[in-house]
Parts: sequence; structure tokens; C-alpha cells
Amino acid sequence: MALARNSRFLYVFDNGDHAIVAYKVHADGSLTWLQTTSGIPAEADGLAAN
Repeated sequence: MALARNSRFLYVFDNGDHAIVAYKVHADGSLTWLQTTSGIPAEADGLAAN
């Protein structure tokens, strides 16, 4: 999991599905799904946000 520097977006690495899921973080802390990006190589082992 990685939280963007501006704390507006949360990215989750789903190793089981080889995907990255993006969420918008609202002021109250609730999340809204934005998109899922699949096709991440099976060798991938984590996630870093900059």
C-alpha cells in the first residue's frame, strides 16, 4: 500500500491478481475506487509511491 504525498490517493498492490488498485481518499477518510490496472508482472513484489 502507498499513500500519495498529497494524501489524496491510495494505491494498493494486489499480488494475487497482479494488479494495482487506485482509490481517492476523501477528507473524512472514506475511499472511492478509481481504477484497477492489471498486467503487473508476476515477479513484482511491492509498490512505492513518489
